[in-house]
Amino acid sequence: MSIVGKENKTMNQLLMEGEWNIYYVSALYKFQQDREALTTDAMDLVVFLRTADDRDLKPHQGVSVSVRSNDDMAVFSIQEQVAGTGGASGQLVGAFVYYTPQGHEGVPSLCAPQLLLLQGNESLVKKVCGWVQHRYQCVVALQSLRIRSICMEQFAQSLFLHIATESGDGHSNAVHAPLKLTLRREGDVKVVRSITISIPFHDILAKHELER
Repeated sequence: MSIVGKENKTMNQLLMEGEWNIYYVSALYKFQQDREALTTDAMDLVVFLRTADDRDLKPHQGVSVSVRSNDDMAVFSIQEQVAGTGGASGQLVGAFVYYTPQGHEGVPSLCAPQLLLLQGNESLVKKVCGWVQHRYQCVVALQSLRIRSICMEQFAQSLFLHIATESGDGHSNAVHAPLKLTLRREGDVKVVRSITISIPFHDILAKHELER
């Protein structure tokens, strides 16, 4: 077992890969967004995953977790390492992100939007949900939304171009409110679950300028 200290990919690159299951989550009462605490959490997650694994892990197999954070999110990347023929270094099996708004500073608040993003196979997602609830003494919603982040980015980009064309000031310094994208899922019992994501207008404008 090991804790990987660095990743080749940036946090934004990790978020733009694959599909994510998005969950509402109550305040994480034992969550601390500092290096020492997150490293301890990553080590605990490794132990939890190995204990919860119903397979007999061979000596050349192992589980590793790397963790990184910034002002408003923490990203845990989970790998199952298999030393097979050809010198395979490992296979990415999942990741999860805990999002807390800037200024929240880990203090529980019933009003703060708490989001948990999980990626991986069904078994891994269930285990991580269980670990998050146990480790941080919180409640993860039973229902989730699944979205490909690249689709959201493309939609936001198209929406920006439409607004810029309509207003004629896409390249000015005009002040715009953040774009808010609402995802809705209607279950079998017709109960609507929704999540609204705010994307700063200047971020989309900056990306548009880079791609020109």
